[in-house]
Formats: sequence, structure tokens, C-alpha cells
Amino acid sequence: MKDRWQGDARLQMFHAIEIGGMNGFIDAELGYRTRGQNGDEAHVDLTFGIRPTQNLMFMAQSFTAISLWHDATNSVARKVRSQRRL
Repeated sequence: MKDRWQGDARLQMFHAIEIGGMNGFIDAELGYRTRGQNGDEAHVDLTFGIRPTQNLMFMAQSFTAISLWHDATNSVARKVRSQRRL
């Protein structure tokens, strides 16, 4: 961080989707950060998720700070059921 104090404002948009009978979602987040690591930064974060089965979800995510850096990641999530018996 350049300075000790910084501000961050974000706008988030979410939309549920269905593709080929599979539930999913699209999430977009726009943001502006003052005095970030390299000065003021504009951010665009995107997430796409699709659930092919009840216990499995695939996600693709993109995290971007405009003109400074870009990072992307993919995820797979599996529902885990906890069963404890005493």
C-alpha cells in the first residue's frame, strides 16, 4: 500500500441462470480503490458458476485491477455431508 489509509467502493450484480437444465449464476463486481498498492485502481471481478449435479459445482473466476494486473482461477466445489453419531 502506498498510504496507510485507503477507500474501496464496489457495485455487485448477480444473475441466476439455467443452461441445459443445470442451475448456475453469473456475478460481476465493479470497484474503485483509492490509494491502492500502485495508486488508485479500478477493479472488475467476474464469477461464473454451473451446477451439473446436486453435489458438484464448477466455477470460473477473474480478478482484474485495470491496467495494473490480471489474475484468473478455476474452482470445483463438492458438497460434503457431515454425519456425526454418538
